[in-house]
Amino acid sequence: MSDIDIQDTDPAQASERAITLVESLPWVRKYRDQVVVVKYGGNAMVSEELQDAFAADIAYLRYVGVKPVVVHGGGLGRDGAGASGHARLGGAGAGRDVARPGS
Repeated sequence: MSDIDIQDTDPAQASERAITLVESLPWVRKYRDQVVVVKYGGNAMVSEELQDAFAADIAYLRYVGVKPVVVHGGGLGRDGAGASGHARLGGAGAGRDVARPGS
């Protein structure tokens, strides 16, 4: 996470962050002390800014008591079978519903 000088924070940006945190509270309550699998891949890996944001989000989850487990979840594997190929072959998680915040 970056060091933020509260005195230099734009009020609109501070309000947006506060809203995001408040909206996350029901999810945090539900998943506190739970292991949560987080897929990391695709667009989240394309820029340093997105990588930093992902790391900050994982740190936030740890801070509020959620136990994230990060898995690579995008692109083709060494055998050329992407995630859909893995599911077709009956891999772990094939056919399972995935719980997502807000769903």
